Amino acid sequence: MIRKARIDKNQTQIVEELRVRGFHVLHIHQLKNCCDLIIGKGGSLAYVEIKGNEDLPQKYFKMNEAEREDYLLGKLTEGEGKFLEGIKPFELPYIIGVSAQEIVRKFYLLKIKN
Repeated sequence: MIRKARIDKNQTQIVEELRVRGFHVLHIHQLKNCCDLIIGKGGSLAYVEIKGNEDLPQKYFKMNEAEREDYLLGKLTEGEGKFLEGIKPFELPYIIGVSAQEIVRKFYLLKIKN
């Protein structure tokens, strides 16, 4: 189902930075109960959920990787959470991030794992 979806304030900047870094970016944020983007580079794809960075607590920047991931997972809406649960059995790459730098780092970590 397509809907008029609002985008996070940082999404436009993130998309621009990803494209400058050579990523192909497909916007899918208008799909209900889905993520914001599909990105691809070098033969790999990932689903991406962008979370706004304007309301991040100061402690976010002092958290380790696992704590940040848990924090961001806790920010998923019910529909976003259902989408993530739905793709888990297929082991599809899924990234949650608040900046292009974070998303790119996670993308390359996923490539290394696979």
